[in-house]
Amino acid sequence: MVEHRQNEKKSLISIGQILYEPLILDTISGNVYIFSRDDDDEMPMTKRGDLEYFLINYVFGDKYQEIIPDYEGDEWMLFLKHNKIT
Repeated sequence: MVEHRQNEKKSLISIGQILYEPLILDTISGNVYIFSRDDDDEMPMTKRGDLEYFLINYVFGDKYQEIIPDYEGDEWMLFLKHNKIT
């Protein structure tokens, strides 16, 4: 999926996925991107901040709900709330 983009920019590496959408790290800038799947062949990258910002806000913070639908019953969100992390 990201091979085409990686050919354009060698600093992009896949570091995971969110709901089957690739999570990409630019090793030069440190920015994290999520590819959005559309019906067409274009896969726009959405910047989510640098790696530290992404981890603090999207993995362990309130912005988790922006990237995960039905987050209220999500086991990770329940874990974060139970342990008073978010």
